Amino acid sequence: MHKLKNSSKLKIKEVNSSLEYLFKAMSLEMKQDIVNQEVVEGGLKSILAKLVGYTNTNFVTDYTSLSSGFLDLLSTQLKNNVAFYAIQLHTTSQNLNAMCNKVFGKTASDVIAEHIIKEIKRQLLFTNKSVSDIAYDLEFKDTSHFTKYFKRYVLQTPLQFKKAANT
Repeated sequence: MHKLKNSSKLKIKEVNSSLEYLFKAMSLEMKQDIVNQEVVEGGLKSILAKLVGYTNTNFVTDYTSLSSGFLDLLSTQLKNNVAFYAIQLHTTSQNLNAMCNKVFGKTASDVIAEHIIKEIKRQLLFTNKSVSDIAYDLEFKDTSHFTKYFKRYVLQTPLQFKKAANT
């Protein structure tokens, strides 16, 4: 069943009659006064096995809604945490990373970092907030970590960036 792990959609062009019969059999079993758990387990395994067969040829990855949802969240809730966004988008961190690699050519962490850096630059240039206030607002552990994070991406400290922009 690992083949279905990263699947967000399976496109089934035509309902396979055996798949239809498996669902009918499962439905009948579930309506019994005494449900046989072994039959239910076997039926579910059979249905999943049929679905795995569709992953090779009919697998469709629709990242449009996931990517737009991710970008919407980034514009409203900025956090340096891939798992946070995965939970908000009802997906896994791995699936979010796969989407980011496919759509943006970057990891989810890199996409998040771009947005965080843009927000830091915006606040440095257009507000009177101190570096420590910006760090606190963006939920960094401390100012030192915040400065190292910014320097990793911009190759300047926040104060150097602000000073260079004002000259």
